[in-house]
Amino acid sequence: MAKQQNPNLEILEIAIAKLAELADELVFVGGCATGLLITASAVENSLNIMKSWA
Repeated sequence: MAKQQNPNLEILEIAIAKLAELADELVFVGGCATGLLITASAVENSLNIMKSWA
């Protein structure tokens, strides 16, 4: 199965290129970066942690 490309990746790459060296000092969350942070394994790990609290 081919890995699906996030359509927001190009937007984020453009922003990082424009920010140049400053981008190394930033953390990108929300907006177009949100889809890059959510993975199936991250969701699964979060669910396992929540189950352990119950």
